[in-house]
Amino acid sequence: MLYSDKRKTYYKYLIYLFPALYLILGFYFRQVFGDLSLRSNDPEYIHFISGLCVSTGKFAQANIDQPASPLHLLLAIVFRIVYFFREHNLPYFEDVIRNSDLYLSVANLVITAIIAGVMLWVGKAVEKITKNILYAVVIQTSPLIINVWYEIIGRIYVELLFVLPIFILQALLFREIYKQQEINNSKTFYYGFAVALGMSLKMTFFPFLVLPLFLIKDFRNKLKYLLYTAISFCFLALPVVFQFNKFIHWMMDLFLHNGIYLAGPKTVINPSLFLKNVSILISSQGGFFYVVLALFILLLVLVLTKSKKSVLKNLNLGLTVVIIGFIFIVGKHYVLRYFLPALLFFPFLLILVKENIASISSNKIVSMLLSIILVIIIGYKLERQVPYIRIVSESIGSQMAARIETRDVAQTLKKDSYKIIVSQDYGCPFQGYAIMYSFCMGGKNWPGYEEKLNKLYPDTYQYFTWDNTIKYWGQSFDPNVISASGKPVYLYLEKNTDALYKKTINKLFENFKGYTIKKKLIFDNPHNGEAILQLYFSKTKQQDTISGF
Repeated sequence: MLYSDKRKTYYKYLIYLFPALYLILGFYFRQVFGDLSLRSNDPEYIHFISGLCVSTGKFAQANIDQPASPLHLLLAIVFRIVYFFREHNLPYFEDVIRNSDLYLSVANLVITAIIAGVMLWVGKAVEKITKNILYAVVIQTSPLIINVWYEIIGRIYVELLFVLPIFILQALLFREIYKQQEINNSKTFYYGFAVALGMSLKMTFFPFLVLPLFLIKDFRNKLKYLLYTAISFCFLALPVVFQFNKFIHWMMDLFLHNGIYLAGPKTVINPSLFLKNVSILISSQGGFFYVVLALFILLLVLVLTKSKKSVLKNLNLGLTVVIIGFIFIVGKHYVLRYFLPALLFFPFLLILVKENIASISSNKIVSMLLSIILVIIIGYKLERQVPYIRIVSESIGSQMAARIETRDVAQTLKKDSYKIIVSQDYGCPFQGYAIMYSFCMGGKNWPGYEEKLNKLYPDTYQYFTWDNTIKYWGQSFDPNVISASGKPVYLYLEKNTDALYKKTINKLFENFKGYTIKKKLIFDNPHNGEAILQLYFSKTKQQDTISGF
């Protein structure tokens, strides 16, 4: 008996295993991804500017597309704390802008620590409710068995925080299964808060809104739940309250257009594209859908046998509806990250299948076999991530090393110079590119921001090829002024091709005819095709021509 008690105590230490592993992986990938401005402007620098806006009370200027408001609040808190410990040689705005990669790096480490902490909490909560250490450990593996997770773990992605509402919901659902108690006022609040937190992170969490309605029996409590959800959402997504009309129109446009980000015709669904997307989803996530199918079959068995386990029946039905909702979202706009909330439920669905079978058959051998199968499935899923982690870290590491090589050269250029940045990627060796990108997505009405940024990044022009515009904070591009200044002119090309070079020159000089332009190659990166050139241009007698290509 004493030996058995000691063994149970040792087993409880397993709850610390996966949170610790998550911390290590999070810190590892933070190092792998390095300075986010080099390759990760989207979505990092959208969240960056929104966090900066929230940190100064400018809620109406934060980006609310997702809406990601809890993430922006977290960034705001982290930014303020980090600045508190700095020397204050620069005002808050300038220091955060100039050292944006530092602030975002700390924020990612905080996110990793929060997720690890929530993993530990849910493990202890599930063990306390179920008295089953296996269930507690299996639930903790949720983010670790999703391969796409390792593409975002070291970055600033709102999807990372989905584990918070998911784990809260799962703890509540375990309580429903094991306690079999009527849902009271406090539980309706917890359900409402969890769902509101998920939707305030990203509206793709919306299908979970219906789940508690299958478990709450009393109509009055259903209304309370919806009310708590609405109130919690307004509190958690405060920037949305300040831009409510914009947010509603954005959501409606997303729903009415069949393409991602308002692309495509204004139809809710393109049937052929929808079926194609659903087919891709099911084929890529076959294991998940096998479990969903098993759960649906067990639901039919419970209904046909008139089982008294109403909680299991309602939960099976509710989760089936939720998953159908996620299939609709991904079928309409295929982005696998939109399916992440459902994938985070995979370990819970496995446990739920086991609980359903246990409600039909109480045979101990069957229960043991199901536990073994559960361990094998989770172990297999975890083992499959190891080679993927190696592939992702190697790929990202090589990309970062190549870009750092270009940045090292860029830092040797004369400070008092004109810089023209042409990137068709989500990052480049010039940190000012990331800042320009962020202010295209938020903070546009920040008082005096252009003057402040022009001081931080003087004489900088950026050519955004996707909308064919020249972006700048100071004076517009004028070759007459530039020639008269005597300063060197440097051109960064994300790809050193004649087509991109000619396109850039034609755009810069479209209103200035009669110039001869010559170029000198300063650096050509053999690993990623980047190049830094020095430009020389002068007025010629021949008009309406641009030469020197």
